[in-house]
Amino acid sequence: ETPGTWQALWEGPEDPLDYLRSLVRRALGAVAWTGRSESGSLLKDPLDLADTLHPATFLNAIRQQTAREYGMAMDELVLVSSWSRGGLPDAKVLLKWTGMQLEGASFDGSHLMHNTHDSPSISAAPSCSVAWMPKEQRQSVYQQDVVQVPVYASNERETVVSSLDIPCSKPLHQWTQAGLALLLTP
Repeated sequence: ETPGTWQALWEGPEDPLDYLRSLVRRALGAVAWTGRSESGSLLKDPLDLADTLHPATFLNAIRQQTAREYGMAMDELVLVSSWSRGGLPDAKVLLKWTGMQLEGASFDGSHLMHNTHDSPSISAAPSCSVAWMPKEQRQSVYQQDVVQVPVYASNERETVVSSLDIPCSKPLHQWTQAGLALLLTP
Protein backbone atom coordinates (compact mmCIF):
# COMPACT_ATOMS: atom_id res chain seq x y z
CA GLU A 1 0.00 0.00 0.00
CA THR A 2 1.27 3.45 -0.86
CA PRO A 3 1.51 5.45 2.39
CA GLY A 4 -0.85 8.39 2.74
CA THR A 5 2.03 10.68 3.67
CA TRP A 6 3.61 9.92 0.28
CA GLN A 7 0.33 10.61 -1.52
CA ALA A 8 0.11 13.94 0.32
CA LEU A 9 3.43 15.00 -1.25
CA TRP A 10 2.53 13.86 -4.76
CA GLU A 11 -0.62 12.29 -6.20
CA GLY A 12 0.96 9.28 -7.82
CA PRO A 13 -0.47 5.87 -8.68
CA GLU A 14 -2.09 3.85 -5.90
CA ASP A 15 -0.07 0.73 -6.67
CA PRO A 16 3.24 0.95 -4.74
CA LEU A 17 5.34 -0.50 -7.58
CA ASP A 18 3.85 1.94 -10.12
CA TYR A 19 4.29 4.74 -7.58
CA LEU A 20 8.00 3.95 -7.20
CA ARG A 21 8.50 3.66 -10.97
CA SER A 22 6.87 7.06 -11.45
CA LEU A 23 8.93 8.55 -8.66
CA VAL A 24 12.18 7.22 -10.16
CA ARG A 25 11.20 8.66 -13.55
CA ARG A 26 10.63 12.05 -11.97
CA ALA A 27 13.89 11.86 -9.99
CA LEU A 28 15.82 11.13 -13.19
CA GLY A 29 13.94 13.95 -14.90
CA ALA A 30 14.85 16.34 -12.08
CA VAL A 31 18.52 15.45 -12.46
CA ALA A 32 18.35 16.09 -16.22
CA TRP A 33 16.45 19.36 -15.72
CA THR A 34 19.00 20.51 -13.13
CA GLY A 35 21.86 19.95 -15.56
CA ARG A 36 20.03 21.85 -18.30
CA SER A 37 19.18 24.66 -15.90
CA GLU A 38 22.77 25.03 -14.73
CA SER A 39 23.93 25.27 -18.35
CA GLY A 40 21.23 27.87 -19.08
CA SER A 41 19.38 25.72 -21.59
CA LEU A 42 16.32 24.58 -19.61
CA LEU A 43 13.74 26.37 -21.76
CA LYS A 44 15.65 26.04 -25.03
CA ASP A 45 14.79 22.37 -25.55
CA PRO A 46 11.37 20.68 -25.32
CA LEU A 47 10.32 19.70 -21.80
CA ASP A 48 8.11 16.83 -20.69
CA LEU A 49 6.17 18.11 -17.69
CA ALA A 50 5.51 14.50 -16.64
CA ASP A 51 9.10 14.69 -15.30
CA THR A 52 7.91 17.00 -12.50
CA LEU A 53 6.06 16.16 -9.31
CA HIS A 54 3.80 19.19 -9.71
CA PRO A 55 3.51 20.30 -13.36
CA ALA A 56 0.89 22.98 -12.60
CA THR A 57 3.33 24.56 -10.14
CA PHE A 58 6.01 24.65 -12.84
CA LEU A 59 3.58 26.34 -15.26
CA ASN A 60 2.76 28.87 -12.55
CA ALA A 61 6.48 29.58 -12.06
CA ILE A 62 6.72 30.29 -15.80
CA ARG A 63 3.72 32.59 -15.39
CA GLN A 64 5.43 34.40 -12.52
CA GLN A 65 8.65 34.86 -14.53
CA THR A 66 6.65 36.14 -17.49
CA ALA A 67 4.82 38.64 -15.27
CA ARG A 68 8.19 39.95 -14.11
CA GLU A 69 9.38 40.27 -17.73
CA TYR A 70 6.26 42.27 -18.66
CA GLY A 71 6.16 44.18 -15.36
CA MET A 72 2.52 43.30 -14.72
CA ALA A 73 0.36 41.23 -12.40
CA MET A 74 0.14 37.49 -13.01
CA ASP A 75 -3.65 37.58 -13.33
CA GLU A 76 -3.31 39.83 -16.38
CA LEU A 77 -1.72 36.93 -18.32
CA VAL A 78 -3.38 34.11 -20.26
CA LEU A 79 -1.85 30.86 -21.44
CA VAL A 80 -1.51 30.71 -25.22
CA SER A 81 -0.53 27.60 -27.16
CA SER A 82 0.73 27.04 -30.68
CA TRP A 83 1.13 23.67 -32.40
CA SER A 84 2.90 25.11 -35.46
CA ARG A 85 6.65 25.09 -36.02
CA GLY A 86 6.70 28.90 -35.85
CA GLY A 87 5.63 28.79 -32.22
CA LEU A 88 4.89 32.07 -30.51
CA PRO A 89 7.52 34.57 -31.71
CA ASP A 90 6.23 37.43 -29.53
CA ALA A 91 6.50 35.45 -26.27
CA LYS A 92 8.95 36.72 -23.66
CA VAL A 93 9.21 33.31 -21.93
CA LEU A 94 8.47 30.33 -24.18
CA LEU A 95 8.07 26.70 -23.15
CA LYS A 96 8.24 23.89 -25.70
CA TRP A 97 6.02 21.17 -24.23
CA THR A 98 6.47 17.57 -25.34
CA GLY A 99 5.44 14.09 -24.26
CA MET A 100 1.67 14.56 -24.02
CA GLN A 101 -0.86 11.95 -25.09
CA LEU A 102 -4.23 12.77 -26.68
CA GLU A 103 -7.33 10.79 -25.79
CA GLY A 104 -10.54 10.94 -27.81
CA ALA A 105 -9.13 11.97 -31.20
CA SER A 106 -5.97 12.10 -33.27
CA PHE A 107 -3.97 15.25 -33.95
CA ASP A 108 -1.09 15.79 -36.37
CA GLY A 109 -0.27 19.34 -35.28
CA SER A 110 -2.61 21.06 -37.70
CA HIS A 111 -5.76 18.92 -37.99
CA LEU A 112 -7.83 17.30 -35.27
CA MET A 113 -9.32 14.07 -36.57
CA HIS A 114 -12.04 11.80 -35.21
CA ASN A 115 -10.97 8.36 -34.11
CA THR A 116 -12.22 5.45 -36.17
CA HIS A 117 -13.28 2.06 -34.84
CA ASP A 118 -9.72 0.74 -35.23
CA SER A 119 -7.88 3.84 -33.93
CA PRO A 120 -6.02 3.63 -30.64
CA SER A 121 -7.92 5.44 -27.90
CA ILE A 122 -4.75 7.27 -26.85
CA SER A 123 -2.18 8.62 -29.30
CA ALA A 124 0.96 10.73 -29.01
CA ALA A 125 0.34 14.46 -29.32
CA PRO A 126 2.93 16.57 -31.16
CA SER A 127 5.04 19.05 -29.24
CA CYS A 128 3.57 22.49 -28.77
CA SER A 129 4.79 25.91 -27.71
CA VAL A 130 3.11 27.59 -24.77
CA ALA A 131 3.58 31.02 -23.28
CA TRP A 132 1.86 33.33 -20.87
CA MET A 133 0.89 36.53 -22.68
CA PRO A 134 -0.96 39.70 -21.67
CA LYS A 135 -4.72 39.40 -22.23
CA GLU A 136 -4.77 42.44 -24.50
CA GLN A 137 -1.95 41.02 -26.65
CA ARG A 138 -3.56 37.63 -26.97
CA GLN A 139 -3.73 36.96 -30.63
CA SER A 140 -5.18 33.98 -32.33
CA VAL A 141 -2.35 31.93 -33.75
CA TYR A 142 -4.83 29.88 -35.75
CA GLN A 143 -6.75 30.63 -38.92
CA GLN A 144 -9.53 28.29 -37.81
CA ASP A 145 -11.60 27.57 -34.73
CA VAL A 146 -10.06 26.07 -31.62
CA VAL A 147 -11.33 23.84 -28.86
CA GLN A 148 -9.97 24.20 -25.35
CA VAL A 149 -8.73 20.79 -24.19
CA PRO A 150 -7.90 20.04 -20.55
CA VAL A 151 -4.46 18.65 -19.72
CA TYR A 152 -4.62 16.00 -16.99
CA ALA A 153 -1.72 14.62 -14.98
CA SER A 154 -2.77 11.03 -15.79
CA ASN A 155 -5.42 8.98 -17.56
CA GLU A 156 -7.49 8.85 -14.35
CA ARG A 157 -8.34 12.50 -15.11
CA GLU A 158 -8.27 13.48 -11.46
CA THR A 159 -5.78 16.35 -11.55
CA VAL A 160 -6.08 19.12 -14.13
CA VAL A 161 -2.75 20.71 -14.99
CA SER A 162 -3.94 23.28 -17.52
CA SER A 163 -5.91 23.69 -20.74
CA LEU A 164 -4.54 24.10 -24.25
CA ASP A 165 -6.20 25.28 -27.46
CA ILE A 166 -6.20 22.81 -30.36
CA PRO A 167 -7.27 23.91 -33.86
CA CYS A 168 -10.32 22.03 -35.10
CA SER A 169 -13.21 22.07 -37.51
CA LYS A 170 -16.79 23.03 -36.69
CA PRO A 171 -19.06 22.17 -34.99
CA LEU A 172 -17.08 22.59 -31.79
CA HIS A 173 -19.48 20.59 -29.63
CA GLN A 174 -18.51 17.39 -31.47
CA TRP A 175 -15.02 17.60 -29.97
CA THR A 176 -16.35 18.17 -26.47
CA GLN A 177 -18.65 15.17 -26.87
CA ALA A 178 -15.66 13.05 -27.95
CA GLY A 179 -14.22 13.54 -24.46
CA LEU A 180 -10.95 15.06 -25.64
CA ALA A 181 -8.17 15.23 -23.08
CA LEU A 182 -4.43 15.67 -23.12
CA LEU A 183 -2.58 13.43 -20.66
CA LEU A 184 0.90 13.86 -19.24
CA THR A 185 1.15 10.13 -18.56
CA PRO A 186 -1.10 7.53 -20.20
